[in-house]
Formats: sequence, structure tokens, C-alpha cells
Amino acid sequence: MEQLFADILDHNLALGMLAGFAATTMQGYVGFGGGLIFIPLMTILFGPIEGIAVAGLAAFVGQLQVLPNAIRNANRQEVTPVMVGILIATPLDAVFLVSADPAFVKYAMGGFVLVTAFLLMANVQYRGPRGR
Repeated sequence: MEQLFADILDHNLALGMLAGFAATTMQGYVGFGGGLIFIPLMTILFGPIEGIAVAGLAAFVGQLQVLPNAIRNANRQEVTPVMVGILIATPLDAVFLVSADPAFVKYAMGGFVLVTAFLLMANVQYRGPRGR
């Protein structure tokens, strides 16, 4: 039994749990940004496919509690285009993630996270029309 735990529990899993704790703490406190912490760290620890899969599953399970209220109160005119985009982009993203070089995906994700973090720190905001 001890050997089973030794085989399963390694330092990457412990670091992944710490990343999950940090991400959920930020998500719960601020309301967003958990993925900015979780996905890059999980990608570094386990690779892009596993990192995105775990993050997606965690986000899905985490949002199940608000789903009934969100369905009831959703503005269908705003949600429908986003849902269509998600339904089209998700399979394409999955094909890209499986077929792309993992090193390239790691660097691209890291660059994207750095750029968006700098934009947030610089307080760059959308100033165009809202609520159409």
C-alpha cells in the first residue's frame, strides 16, 4: 500500500495541488484569474494537453453550482454568439493542442500569459461601447 502511494504521489503532483490551491484562492477572492495561475503551472508540470484538460475539468466542475441560475437569467442574445464560437473553437483547439509541438505550446502560452499580465498591470481597459 505504501508503494502505491509512493508511485502516485510525486513532487509534480504536490506542486500541482499547490497551484490549484493558489488558483482557487485567487478565483474565490477576486472572481477571475485562477486560470492565469493554474494553466501555465500545470502545463509546465504535466504538459499542455494534460494541463489544459485538468484545468478545463476543474473549471467545469467548479461552475456547476452556478449553472442553473445562469441558465435561468442568461441574456440569450448575448450568450448565443459566444456559445456558437465556443462550439466551433473547442474542437479546433483540441486538434491543435494534440498535433502541435508541446514545447511551442508551452512558450506560446507563457508569452500570452506574460502579455496579458502586463496589460493588466498597466491598467489597459476597453473603452469602446458596451452593452449592445
